[in-house]
This record gives sequence, structure tokens and C-alpha cells, in this order.
Amino acid sequence: MHEDELWDAFGAANEKFCQAVLAVAGPDDTIWVHSFQLLLLPEMLRRARPPATIGFSSIFPFFPRN
Repeated sequence: MHEDELWDAFGAANEKFCQAVLAVAGPDDTIWVHSFQLLLLPEMLRRARPPATIGFSSIFPFFPRN
């Protein structure tokens, strides 16, 4: 599989989690993401729900793609 295809699949998986979270999280809920596999999720949630309280924690370093 090509690297771009892997990145696209990673993004698609994060988007599925985003839609699932938005379906159940209320406006006053705190959304906590604790997985390096959901690294894109906090930004996706922020774009969809700007006033939300979102926490993220990961023990793995991540180096952005150039």
C-alpha cells in the first residue's frame, strides 16, 4: 500500500470516530481522547464543535508529515 493511501485511511478512521463522538457528546460534555491512533480527532472535533472542552493525551511522540 502506498504511504498516501495509509495516511488517507488513518484520516478516514479518525473521521469515523469524530462522527461517532459528535452523535453522543452533549454541548457541556468534556471529550477526552487518549490514543495516538486518534491523533487527528481533537482537531476534527474542534472544527465541528468550537466551544467543546477537548482533552488529548498520548505517550508517543508524533512528527508531522512534511
